[in-house]
Amino acid sequence: MPAATTRHPESSTLTLEGAELGNLELRAALEGIAYTLADLAECFPMESDVARSILTERQKVLRDELARRERLYAGGVDVPDPYAAEHDAWLSLAGDVRRRADVLSIFGDAGHVLSRAGWSNRRQAEEWVGACPWCGGRDRFHVWRGADPGYWCRGCGAGGDAITATRNLIPGCAGFYEAVAWLARQLGLPAPIAPHRPKGNGAGFEYVRGKVVPR
Repeated sequence: MPAATTRHPESSTLTLEGAELGNLELRAALEGIAYTLADLAECFPMESDVARSILTERQKVLRDELARRERLYAGGVDVPDPYAAEHDAWLSLAGDVRRRADVLSIFGDAGHVLSRAGWSNRRQAEEWVGACPWCGGRDRFHVWRGADPGYWCRGCGAGGDAITATRNLIPGCAGFYEAVAWLARQLGLPAPIAPHRPKGNGAGFEYVRGKVVPR
């Protein structure tokens, strides 16, 4: 089991690096946000207001960035097509591992011990609780299995899916491609070859004290 690792809470919820993401990563991030928002809205409609607000703000930043790239490409600027067909295999794999990966095992592999909380009739899945890896709150952190596995902390609002958990907790998996490939290996699935990531495509943004600011 790898040593416990914890990075900044949720690169997928608190960091808004839209201009730094490649086109595939940007689209995958948007799909991940939609997945998490739907689950939080259904099962935690009131309690998760803060987390959903952060996710929604990030979603807007990423959508705006994707629309900007679409306009550039449609206008004949020499930039990659943000909807290139070569991305389809990775997006399909990301969706597959997001639904199939055992989120609980990811936290266990990173050294975070959680206790079984019982069975959620609403989710039709097992739930587990424990100390939040990011804020330390001991009775606020939930992890669930089932058809839509994920995690969420009622305290700091950190929440996401198997991909964001892997990116934040598993050494060497901070990048999208690394995280998805690692999860694919756990599931015995083949991963496509990751394309080269271009450099210098934006300074990015960051979520600081309730505001989106340039890095």
